[in-house]
Amino acid sequence: MSITARTRSVILSSDYSSQEPKVLGQLCNDEAMLTAFREGKDLYCQIAAVAFHTTYENCLEHFPKNTPIKKKGDKWYYATQEEIANNDYDKLADGETDTYSDGKNRRSQAKKILLGLMYGRGERSIAEQLGCTVQEAKALKEDVFNGFPAIKEFEQVSLEMARNKGYVTTLWGRKRRLPEIQLPEYEFYYQNGNRVPDGITRSYLYNLHKIRKFDERKNYIASVAAKDGIIIKSNHSFIAQATRQVLNSRIQGCISGETLIQTKEQGIVPIHTVVNTNVQLWDGNEWTKGFIISSGKKQKCITTFNTGQQFISSPDHKLLVVNTAGNTLWKTVRELSENNQNYRVVVNPNYNPSDKIYKSDRTTSYPQGNNVYIDNIQDRFLVGRILGRLASDGYTSHSGRVMQIVAEHEWNILDELYTGMKLWKCKQIKYQDLRENRTQRIANIIVYSKTLWEEINFLNIRTAIHPKIFEDTEMLKGFISGYFDGDGGISGDKILCSFGKNRNYLPLIYDMQKTLLFFGIRSYVREYSSKYILQIRKADTQIFCQRIGFMNTVKQKKAEQIVALKSDKVFGRALKIQSIEITNDYIDMYDVCNTDRGYFIADGITTHNSAADMSKKAMIKVDNDEALKEIGGKLVIPVHDELIIIVPLRYAREAKQLFAYDMEHAAEDRLKIPIKCDVTVSDRWYGEETDLETELKGLN
Repeated sequence: MSITARTRSVILSSDYSSQEPKVLGQLCNDEAMLTAFREGKDLYCQIAAVAFHTTYENCLEHFPKNTPIKKKGDKWYYATQEEIANNDYDKLADGETDTYSDGKNRRSQAKKILLGLMYGRGERSIAEQLGCTVQEAKALKEDVFNGFPAIKEFEQVSLEMARNKGYVTTLWGRKRRLPEIQLPEYEFYYQNGNRVPDGITRSYLYNLHKIRKFDERKNYIASVAAKDGIIIKSNHSFIAQATRQVLNSRIQGCISGETLIQTKEQGIVPIHTVVNTNVQLWDGNEWTKGFIISSGKKQKCITTFNTGQQFISSPDHKLLVVNTAGNTLWKTVRELSENNQNYRVVVNPNYNPSDKIYKSDRTTSYPQGNNVYIDNIQDRFLVGRILGRLASDGYTSHSGRVMQIVAEHEWNILDELYTGMKLWKCKQIKYQDLRENRTQRIANIIVYSKTLWEEINFLNIRTAIHPKIFEDTEMLKGFISGYFDGDGGISGDKILCSFGKNRNYLPLIYDMQKTLLFFGIRSYVREYSSKYILQIRKADTQIFCQRIGFMNTVKQKKAEQIVALKSDKVFGRALKIQSIEITNDYIDMYDVCNTDRGYFIADGITTHNSAADMSKKAMIKVDNDEALKEIGGKLVIPVHDELIIIVPLRYAREAKQLFAYDMEHAAEDRLKIPIKCDVTVSDRWYGEETDLETELKGLN
């Protein structure tokens, strides 16, 4: 190999949380991106400036520090040169809190454009998201491509790879198979199933390609089947779906829109309800800031645990698992589908309440009625207990009667129930006489209130946990406690809750199971001929007693005496995988960006996200690495939790060591777990990893 070849630059990619050597994709050495990074500019603002034909400053969320600004109406604007000359401005921006609304909107729009392109969205979809015409979306897309030609190149190379090979590789080398993209546009069969000879199909293809409109093409296909007895199968929808997945498949794994996450501001919510917002997420140990994004349609994968619970994600979404040696590591669902016997998925270790407080809707009231509402009881845990007990063992009627029914052996809970329900203006506890053929008396606590009945009826507490209860996590905790107190108890050495089959309780059961995981409690769902049982795992009994508990002191004391004989020493508190099904369905999915440690709790288990904040720390560390600069190392671009640098080939070995150290120690001031990264050397984005032993042979 010549000297010139030996001094060429190579690309080094460092990917967080990988476990095996990876292969890198094609170089995205775009000068505009490099310039933006070198000058400390925001990439989305840079893209917005290109897309909206304006200056970079007009796309910032906040005015630069010490910039003269002026308030017009309720918005701040840059002061004009004339206003500055005349001292006609209100103040100098502090660079942090003074929001430039128009710039923030442009940046937000640019982010939607870029993410839309990278997640495989078409122009129509981008137009719907931006609220503009398809023509405008197309023009914006072309502007971005013109300003950042490497994005267009990345799209073209990815499509070419998919069409030639039937798969694309991720930026760290895993193959994502898209066989539908290689299907022919049309397939021709006789009605008896035999294929039509190629010579005959060519004439049909000629006619089909002349037809532009979908309806006319569809009518032609139907007429051929009726007249010539030939069935024409169109594969356009399959090819289009696979094409949309090409870029999307190379970027990241995601979770379904109904997946529950815990936010500090909104409580426990489906992830799709907080898309495009900044929130504080619970990561199992503390709150961490994150930004929720839509990732487009991705392949649906169903992970079923031996507890009965299911988790829906893309096949390449990462879960925190523990192996038979007791070590924790990140594995994609696809990897676990090939070998799940040696791993368990880690559940949420700790609970911290969210800030959201349940508020009743007071728009409805009745003249001369007892207009009370659920939030008249301000103790959120207590009101949850009262509602849970009402859902399991209570009674409501259309007349507005809300009644707790308590058997004599449970009368030790009456004081707690009555303390709360007095705030709903209940009169007194009513003790019934002993009924015929009964061994125990019954006590009732009754509230007559149409507004209260309507509010409870709206929450539908008997068949599911309403989103408003999920949002108030202390109320939610109380609801589980009250429900277990009413229809649950101690059987032998197990805590369980029983549900009959007189109605469909499964939505409620699975809601409760996910809820328990958010409190760090594992449970099993078991079906019998006449009932379902939700059983607390014995090893988590004491956590249940501490975080949930029974109202009934007798049940609580019995539960506190339960001791788990089987330990969790090897796997710890984790879930065993029963099965993983990678389906052919594609559904809308979502992800989280910018958390401090790169993970968060979803449906009660620990999942990975893009770790962008950690990557930002690594970018700074890499850019400040003087030793790396001395050997020609230069940062190219971040791709989620992966950074890419270029360096002369002769220094690749030294660069690998420096790069790995910077990545693994970038966030040591914040991280509580060891960080591992893999560094891959290649001369292009896709292809074989560079063999340094061969390339550098004989070179000092």
